[in-house]
Amino acid sequence: MYRAIINQANNTMVGYISFHHRPPDPDLSSFYDPTLGHAVELGYAIEPDHRRNGFATEAVQAMMSWAYAREGIKSFILTIGHRNGPSLAMAERIGYRRIGTRMDDEDGLEYVYHATHSS
Repeated sequence: MYRAIINQANNTMVGYISFHHRPPDPDLSSFYDPTLGHAVELGYAIEPDHRRNGFATEAVQAMMSWAYAREGIKSFILTIGHRNGPSLAMAERIGYRRIGTRMDDEDGLEYVYHATHSS
């Protein structure tokens, strides 16, 4: 399920956000443990000219709230390239914590982050 990320100031699409898989995701099975529950992975991309304006932060928080309200999903995963400093900082700023690493066929080393929706 892809959703457009829109700059409300000028009604321009600046990126997208999606859920990669519904739980349980076999690609992330090594990160599941009873304390995490069944996590869903979020992915997002922001156009380069629109980065560092809070769009990813707002979109991730909105999707977490939507998934919790609609499906009762409380556990979320982000996988972020190890060199993507702005996304790594954003994840930590909004309450994600690093729980591991994995190798992606396309992107190489990624850090795996987890957060729980605060109800």
